[in-house]
Amino acid sequence: MVPRIVLLSALLLCATIGTSAQTDRLDDYLKAEIAKGRIPGLSAAVLRDGRLLTAKSYGLANVEFSIPVSRDTLHQLASATKLFTGTATMMLVEEGKLSLEDRVVKVLPELPAAWSTVTIQHLLSHTSGIPDWFEASAGPQGNRLDLQATRDEIIKKISGKPVEFQPGEKWSYNQAGPVLLGMVIEKISGGTFEDFLDQRIFKPLAMTTTRFGNSRDVIKNLNPMWYMWENNALRRFDLDYPKWSYPGAGLNTTISDLAKWDAALYTEKLVKRSTLERMWTHTRLNSGETADYGLGWSVFDLEGHKAVGHGGGRNNWIVHFVDSKFTIIVLSNLFRADALSLIKGISALYLPPPKPR
Repeated sequence: MVPRIVLLSALLLCATIGTSAQTDRLDDYLKAEIAKGRIPGLSAAVLRDGRLLTAKSYGLANVEFSIPVSRDTLHQLASATKLFTGTATMMLVEEGKLSLEDRVVKVLPELPAAWSTVTIQHLLSHTSGIPDWFEASAGPQGNRLDLQATRDEIIKKISGKPVEFQPGEKWSYNQAGPVLLGMVIEKISGGTFEDFLDQRIFKPLAMTTTRFGNSRDVIKNLNPMWYMWENNALRRFDLDYPKWSYPGAGLNTTISDLAKWDAALYTEKLVKRSTLERMWTHTRLNSGETADYGLGWSVFDLEGHKAVGHGGGRNNWIVHFVDSKFTIIVLSNLFRADALSLIKGISALYLPPPKPR
C-alpha cells in the first residue's frame, strides 16, 4: 500500500495567476481524488491563453526509493506523443513538402501494394485500415513488444496481414500509423525522426528537458516506470517502447515543458492557426459520418465544451479547451488511472458553464 502521507502530501510548483481560492479548491480536489484512486504520483497544470495559472505535483515518482514528483520529473507521455508527431507532419504539409492527399507509397514505395490507397491524412486520422502491430500486456510486466526487431521487420510482419477495412471507411485507433508517419518525416527531412522534433519543435520552444526514451534508458529525472494495482498490491508496469515505435509513444517531458508547448499554440511559432483548426476538425468518413478525431488530435465534447488533446495509457491527458482558451494537463504514474475524469473535475473549478449551442 502507498502510505497515506505520500498520497496526501503536495509539492506546490507554482501558482502564478488566478485566485488563491481556486488554487485551494484545486488542491483539495486533487488530494481527495489521488487518495481515492490510490495514485502514487501525479502532476497537474492549468493554463489560460498559454499562460500558466498553476502547476502542482503530488506523491512519489519512485515509490521504492521515496523520490517525490517535482517540477523536474520527466513523465512518460505514451500515446500523447502523437500530438507532436501529428504537428511535425503538418509542418511539412505547410512547407509544401507533403500533402494530406499524398499516398504513403509515394514517399515509401517499399510498402505493400495492399496499402497503395492509404494517404497521409488516413494515417493522421486513424482511418487507414492497415493492420496494427501493437500487442500490449495489461499485466504488471508492462509492454511486451519485440525490442530487438527493426522497424523494417515490424512493417514486413504486419504487411502479411490483411487490411482491416478500406481507407476512410471507419475510424480505428492504430499504432502503426504514427510509425509510418515517422518514416515519412525521416524520408523527407533526411534525418531521424527524433532529430526533426528536437530541431524543429523542442529547441525553438526551449523545451530543454523533453527527450525520447523508455523504462530501460538511464535519463536524468525520468519517472522510470508506471505502477498498477493488482490483487490490492502495487506492482511495477514498465514501458519498454522500442525505438522504432517512438513516433507513437516514446516521449518524456515535464509539466514546465508542456506549458511552453501550449503557449506555442497561440503564437503560430510551429504551425499557422488555420493548420491547427484543420487538425482540430472532426474526421469525415467515406459514409459522411464523423469521428471524434482530427489529425493527430482527439476532438470531442467535454462537459459541454469543445476540447482537443490526447491521452496516454489513460493516466496521462493533455486537453485544450478551444473556445475558452484553457488547457488542463494531468500526468500520473498509475497505469490506467482515469486522468480524463480528473480533468473534468478540474475544468468545473475554472471554466464557466458552456453556452447553449
